[in-house]
Amino acid sequence: MSNTPNLTLPRTLAGQAQKHVTYNEALRVLDGLVQLSVKDRDLATPPGSPVEGDRYIVAASPTSAWTGWAGSVALFEDGAWLRLIPREGWLAWVADEQIIVSRVGSAWQRAVPRGEEVPFLMPPSGDCVLTTTGAGGAAPGSGAGVADRLEIAPWIARADLTIDAVQVNVSTGVAGAQGKVVCYGSDANGRPDLRLFETAALDFATIGLKTGTIAFTFLRGETYWFGLRHSSTATVTLWPSTGVPDLNGGAPATGGARKVLRRAITFASAAPTPWVWSSAEMQAGPPAAIWLRRA
Repeated sequence: MSNTPNLTLPRTLAGQAQKHVTYNEALRVLDGLVQLSVKDRDLATPPGSPVEGDRYIVAASPTSAWTGWAGSVALFEDGAWLRLIPREGWLAWVADEQIIVSRVGSAWQRAVPRGEEVPFLMPPSGDCVLTTTGAGGAAPGSGAGVADRLEIAPWIARADLTIDAVQVNVSTGVAGAQGKVVCYGSDANGRPDLRLFETAALDFATIGLKTGTIAFTFLRGETYWFGLRHSSTATVTLWPSTGVPDLNGGAPATGGARKVLRRAITFASAAPTPWVWSSAEMQAGPPAAIWLRRA
């Protein structure tokens, strides 16, 4: 029995008995591959209670029924797992991450339009990524916080990045002062939307780096909004304005480019979620310098 060159579908041969068997097998493969959408790409062991039609991209070092299937698409149909071996150029929607991946060589990679490709040096574990687009030669500054205020600014992840902590630097402490780092995701228009995480209160009474433990993965090409909340007036390091994107929207700015969204929020309360956009909150002040420590 011969197969088609691209999807390796079985062909029905002239004079073949039980043609329906070959035909149904081809339909089974087509049903698994057309409009390919997988539930997950991080599992190495088959889930305990799969549903007919479930599909997964098998992770490295697979076990059980998926043994030897690393990188393949596992399709659950007719009560059993079927292996679909990917080829160069295949595209798949990954439901739990809400992204599209493509098959490049022997690996699946997140599909990003060429215009979004930006050179990026991934630091080793324990080193930090800056939440800035580059300072343009300007050095970071510093500024005193304002109690019960939150300012957030956008940052685009240039690679998938898993962190275990966020850090800020206090240059002048204030007795009893505290701070919290907040991160928001974006809606379809790039505006801040749901709160993704908020650290516990950090001690701003003394100088130095302050670390908030956070386990989170940022996805390449996605826009995130970072901010720092103050309970008092401790002074922290700020990114230079040249390293922060200008914000679009509202009436024409006459007093300089707008860099942050500023909102009054009682420190003891949780940061709002969703954010709910208001162009009236756009301000010129540079945002707090926040570092992301790679896990």
